[in-house]
Amino acid sequence: QVVDIVDDHGDVSALAGTYKAFVLTMYNDKDNILAQVHTVCITRASGAYTVHNAGICGRRYDSLGKALKAAHAGKGKEILLIGVRER
Repeated sequence: QVVDIVDDHGDVSALAGTYKAFVLTMYNDKDNILAQVHTVCITRASGAYTVHNAGICGRRYDSLGKALKAAHAGKGKEILLIGVRER
C-alpha cells in the first residue's frame, strides 16, 4: 500500500509500527488558522518517538499519539501525517 489515511488518533496506532519516520503538518493554533502551519519530523527508534524541528526536540515519547500531541502542545491541530518507509 502506498498511502495510509486515518481520520483520528485511534487509527494512528496502526501506522506507528509500520513506519520509522513521519512528516507532520499541523496548524499552530486550531482556533486561529492565521497563526499559520508548521511541519515537523517524528522518528521512531528503539520503540520511542522523537519530534524534530519543534521546541521539544530531544524528548522521547512511548507512543506516536503522545508525540503528535506534544508536537503542537495541545494548541494546534494535525492536518496531514505522512509515514515514511525504508526502501
